Amino acid sequence: MFKIILSILTAIFLLTINIACSNKEAIEDNVTIENTTWTLLNYGYTNEEANRILDNQSSKLTFNDLNNEVNGTIFCNNFYSSYIMTENELIINTIAPTELYCGEDAEGAENVIITALSTIDRYEIKNKRLYIYSITSAKLEYIIKE
Repeated sequence: MFKIILSILTAIFLLTINIACSNKEAIEDNVTIENTTWTLLNYGYTNEEANRILDNQSSKLTFNDLNNEVNGTIFCNNFYSSYIMTENELIINTIAPTELYCGEDAEGAENVIITALSTIDRYEIKNKRLYIYSITSAKLEYIIKE
């Protein structure tokens, strides 16, 4: 009987440590998706052309929790929308971008980003980076630029 109680207490202790360690990163980062400006680092492509597009033009994203609006830039265009967020879900409603011509290369990238933001499957914040995964298999990676 003593061994069973000791085993249960050990399991509870180890589980508590595991939970504390898994939450440690979030506590240390102290970063939330809302009220933070995120700068696009990667939109799922690793080719040289994609990197050149990102180097030459900035894309940012900010979620405002006061009015549940998201706005930002995708290369030379601004955009805005509303969003709904729960613990497990992020939905960005119809995105309304301006329609400036940013160049042929950027246009294709803009479409990938807008489609990914419009079809979010899940998101996560890890190591002060925001990862947005789309149902289209696109993965957007944002960082905080201070």
